[in-house]
Amino acid sequence: GEIGTEATIDRLIKSLDDPDYSVRKMAVSALGEIGTEATIDRLIKSLDDPDSSVRERAAEALGKIGTEVAIEPLIKSLDDPDSSVRGRAAESLGEIGTEMTIEPLIKSLDDPDSSVRGRAAESLGEIGTEMTIEPLIKLLDDDNYFVQINAADSLGKIKAEVAIDPLIKSLNNPESSVRISAADALGKIGNKVAINPLKKCLGDPESSVRESAEYALKKIGQRSQD
Repeated sequence: GEIGTEATIDRLIKSLDDPDYSVRKMAVSALGEIGTEATIDRLIKSLDDPDSSVRERAAEALGKIGTEVAIEPLIKSLDDPDSSVRGRAAESLGEIGTEMTIEPLIKSLDDPDSSVRGRAAESLGEIGTEMTIEPLIKLLDDDNYFVQINAADSLGKIKAEVAIDPLIKSLNNPESSVRISAADALGKIGNKVAINPLKKCLGDPESSVRESAEYALKKIGQRSQD
């Protein structure tokens, strides 16, 4: 019953002070699953744990709970010395997804670590406002293809018309996964300008790129009939 739950929470909160980091990590995960108000303050405290894997787990748990109280502490975690913590904080801020998280996430698009840039790009796509479009377009030229993919996916989610030309350029990216994401994004945006460039992709050496281009062309065709 409820007493059991309270007793469990108390026991888990006590475990957050255990000298063994793996015990603390397990407790953080469990508290994230329970996700009540009572656990939030302690999870926020765990963002300062000496062990980076505990901090990462705390950032993940706070994203799952989705509480706005965690926004400020998670923004602070975007400057964590460990890239996995920064990446997880970026992801969680996208899950919480308020206006307040946009500026810090845009700043994270310049993170030296590509996985952080990629996760920040993904989160900005989830939030999806006008001010995120230009920084995401810039990322289509990132030197990491994982980042380029997430930027293209996010621009498609936002249906950013101004991104059409840069996305058309990405249809010639040497990495097939980027070409797929660019085709998907152009299909979601649904502007007829993309028809001819997408038709060219029907001759792509990669079958998955050809399929994505075909699907995108169908979507644009449907859009123009509506």
